[in-house]
Amino acid sequence: MLGHLKRATLDCYKTHLVLFNKEVQKLEDSYELTLLDNGSYYPKFLAKKHEIHEFASEARAGKPRITAEQEFDLWKNIFNRIYDFRQEMIGGYKSSVQWARKESRAKRTKADIRNLLIGFMAGILSGVCLMRIAL
Repeated sequence: MLGHLKRATLDCYKTHLVLFNKEVQKLEDSYELTLLDNGSYYPKFLAKKHEIHEFASEARAGKPRITAEQEFDLWKNIFNRIYDFRQEMIGGYKSSVQWARKESRAKRTKADIRNLLIGFMAGILSGVCLMRIAL
């Protein structure tokens, strides 16, 4: 019975890693994280994320030669690291991340307007050039 509970908990730890990866990917896709802490946040974010992935890779690679207890301890460590990452890198920066989202939206809007104006001017200039060639 205890073995079944440990196996179920181990599966939960692995599922937690999958959900963490989706959460982090969504965060990276939705927010301009390079704007936080004058650019120093994102390298720390990536390093801690990479560290978690390294531990997960080691846990997966070590499966044939480690005991069930060792595997459980490895995945528990990964779970704790994910928890710490969420507390430190996400929870501690919630308001800053919202600011970064607004800033990145403003930059994208300005870039879109600039590109629209460039496209409009290019269209007018090409039309003028074609009219000159036709004459």
